[in-house]
Amino acid sequence: MRDNPGANYGARPDTVLKNTQELNVDLSGVHEVVLTHSHWDHVSGLLTLRRELMKRNPDALSIVHVPVGIFDRPTVAKWRGQSDDRDSQRV
Repeated sequence: MRDNPGANYGARPDTVLKNTQELNVDLSGVHEVVLTHSHWDHVSGLLTLRRELMKRNPDALSIVHVPVGIFDRPTVAKWRGQSDDRDSQRV
């Protein structure tokens, strides 16, 4: 299944949870998640969704795979819209 665990525009942490409830989709049997990149609007709903699903299955969304460096400072600064002060020191 492919989804952004946080809606793209004006993301709120409960967007994916509400969407799964409206569509009557039960993700409590899903144990592993793959995050391909760290855009906040794509991942912000993961913990909200996991907390709700854990009520039915403690192992729901319990394993998260991420690429090496996904949360490195330059990457995080860029998706937060901030500059990384190390960038200004590069020639």
